[in-house]
Amino acid sequence: MAAQLRPAVPGDAAAIATIHVKAWRHAYAGLLPDYVLDELDAARWGAQRADRLRADGGPWSAEDHVAELDGEIVGFTTVGRCRDGDAGLDDGEIFAIYVDPDRWGSGIGRALIALAERRLRERGARRVVLWVLAGNDRARRFYERAGYSTDGGTKPWVGERGESVPEIRYVKELGGR
Repeated sequence: MAAQLRPAVPGDAAAIATIHVKAWRHAYAGLLPDYVLDELDAARWGAQRADRLRADGGPWSAEDHVAELDGEIVGFTTVGRCRDGDAGLDDGEIFAIYVDPDRWGSGIGRALIALAERRLRERGARRVVLWVLAGNDRARRFYERAGYSTDGGTKPWVGERGESVPEIRYVKELGGR
């Protein structure tokens, strides 16, 4: 059975945050400092997301969608205008795309990235940008299979205690609107 994709609502915030934390702990183990993963707080992240989902930030504000399977949220994506300093006016960004690690390899991620690209194209984006931790080989393979490639952009992910981990920028041309 395929997951149903739909816009997120404030009532989804806790489930989204739970998946977000679980996915970070699985995907970033060994890549981010242990204290970062140990201190992740799904309740705090859920409250922040609920506030954002209730806000109307305008036409290029962040937009969330969820993947739901048998009444359970199993993944989500967040998209919006690209935040990079060198971004063009028609550059969109996938800020987040996470699937419950128990569902990795099920096709939910592919469905979410296709939805993210479609929503960005509908909002006027001609190019999509996303950032991935340099050592996250699984995610990098996923994005490369979806048609993304690196463009040489790098930046550090900086932790609360000053340590940094390199991130790599991936891009994909969406073509005309």
